Amino acid sequence: MNARTEAVLDCIKSYWRLWGFSPSYRDIMRGLNISSPTVVAYQLALLERAGLIKTTPRVSRSIVVQEGEDA
Repeated sequence: MNARTEAVLDCIKSYWRLWGFSPSYRDIMRGLNISSPTVVAYQLALLERAGLIKTTPRVSRSIVVQEGEDA
């Protein structure tokens, strides 16, 4: 996993601990100073392919960190 992908995963975990629900693409963009939602989508796709998160298509704030990865 590259540094940016790891940063996105850490951002998701931190946001979940702070607010109790998953971040939106825009929240991740703001948190990591990413300029495009397409970049966030790409990073989330990498995390999902790696089995580290699960998302529901067309549902906002549906990012779930898979068991064993939420610490």
